[in-house]
Amino acid sequence: MNAGGVTVSYFEWFQNLQEQLWSAEEISGRFTRILQRSLAEVLNISQKEKVDVRTATLILGIGRMAEATKPRGIYP
Repeated sequence: MNAGGVTVSYFEWFQNLQEQLWSAEEISGRFTRILQRSLAEVLNISQKEKVDVRTATLILGIGRMAEATKPRGIYP
């Protein structure tokens, strides 16, 4: 599954959890905003660090994972 599939699956999960129903236009709009924001972050890292886009994507992803694990500390 690619990032688009994961993102839209999250939208479905969230809608079900909140007992909401989004229109196709709303889903498309939310998805587009997420992709645009992510692309801007990757391009910014690529330029700042002087690396290719693939490497910038890895830097962003690994950085996000590191930030997500900080509050939990070291755990088994």
